[in-house]
Parts: sequence; C-alpha cells; structure tokens
Amino acid sequence: MLRTPHHAVMLSTPQLVSTTAAPVPEIVVCGGLTLQLRPIRASDKDGLQRGFDRLSPTSRYRRFLAPMNRLPADIVVRFTEIDYVDHFAWVALDARRPADPGVAVARYIRLPDAPHSADVAVTVVDEYQGRGVGSLLIRMLCLTAYRNGIERFSSLVLWENLPMRRMLTGLGARFDRDGDGVLSFELDLGPATRGSGIPRAAGGRR
Repeated sequence: MLRTPHHAVMLSTPQLVSTTAAPVPEIVVCGGLTLQLRPIRASDKDGLQRGFDRLSPTSRYRRFLAPMNRLPADIVVRFTEIDYVDHFAWVALDARRPADPGVAVARYIRLPDAPHSADVAVTVVDEYQGRGVGSLLIRMLCLTAYRNGIERFSSLVLWENLPMRRMLTGLGARFDRDGDGVLSFELDLGPATRGSGIPRAAGGRR
C-alpha cells in the first residue's frame, strides 16, 4: 500500500495521546465486521508477522514498493516498540477470530527534518480489503497525528494501486509523479473528515 520505513478533525490545540487514552471506541462495526481497534503493542510482534504472512505478494509489494517474502526481525521490532507520539500505529483485530485476529495496521512516523509532517502507511490483509477497514483506520490515524502536532501526511503510492489512490483522493490528497509507476502525495490534516464518524458496536465505548 503506502510506503514507510514505516483531512482529519481540526482541534483547537494539539494534544498528545497514549495507549491509555485512545480517542476511539474499543469495538466498532465496519463492512459487516466486528473489529477491536487499539494502538499497537510491543507484544504484537508475532501477530504482526503472522499478518504479513497472510498478505498476497501484490499487497506486500504495494506496502513496501519492493518484493518482500518475510518481514525482517528488525522491522518487526521497530514497528511494535514505538513511542506513540513521533511514531504511532493503530491495529484492527477481528473480534470473531480470536486465534488469528489481525486485520489491518495503519501507522505514521514523523519526518525528522520536517516535524509537522509524517510518513504514513496502511496495510489491510487481503481477505478484508474492500470493506472500509483501511479508510476507517486512516481517518483515526489522521486524528491521532493532528493531536500529536502533525499537520500533513507525505508518502508514496504506486500508480496501479487504484483503491488506495481513490481513498486518498476522497480525503483531499495532492499527487505528483515520483518516478516510473510511483506517485508522491501530501494530505493535509484538516476539517474534511470531521463528520466521518466511527460506527460503534453494541457494548463499544467512545
């Protein structure tokens, strides 16, 4: 999907978030799925690797812009041991599949030379694609990033990745060519997604 090594809600002042103050419900419904949403944890290393193993070669290439058969151990550590401010990731888990629940991950990593910008990536396991999970997570990530002082997302997407391009276009992203078959984009974190809403399942908390 999007590359990382890795319009949201406008707030009056940026606020830091943490794993103990998640600004979303714990359980949501999306595309007929019942999902648990939470920040990624250091204990998610095995789950992250299992989720990667369930991705098709196409989805892996779209995510990393290169062929990858296995998620390297150092990347697994980097992607799960995060500070929740400069690097944040939301995970979606299938509440009806406790043995292997991983559905999707959305993350941003603040750019060191542009502290108000961040690289961003969204990955959805193939069997869950096309059901609105990626759109839900990117909107959540926009809100979290803005609260942490990030004003825009900036990253790359493959030209042929039409689902991701449509989603980003709907959020107001601006695209430029960045080499053969690759587009760069910027997405301002503004008021466009204020009314997006997160559907809540019975018993879910806001």
